[in-house]
Amino acid sequence: ADPRSPILMDVYAHWCGPCQMMAPFLADAAQQLNDRCRVLKVDSDQAQRLSTELQIKGLPTILAFRDGKLVHRAEGAMTTEGIMELCNKHLLNDPDAR
Repeated sequence: ADPRSPILMDVYAHWCGPCQMMAPFLADAAQQLNDRCRVLKVDSDQAQRLSTELQIKGLPTILAFRDGKLVHRAEGAMTTEGIMELCNKHLLNDPDAR
């Protein structure tokens, strides 16, 4: 993927039930997104400093970054459809096409 492409970041933990429940949905969404968006998974236990900097309060948390800026945050497990809706609304739309 292009390093300038939008980023969808899943902040999770191995012990988090809803995070584990969402994992296959995130994998499906990542496959659908292909190279239009980079999908990253960040283990909050392994990246505690980053989790603090990102002000992660609950798990899972999905963060959407566009042009290096956080444009959306969602807490709680999501389905593939919910993840794709978030991406289409916040990452894949053209903000200049108004």
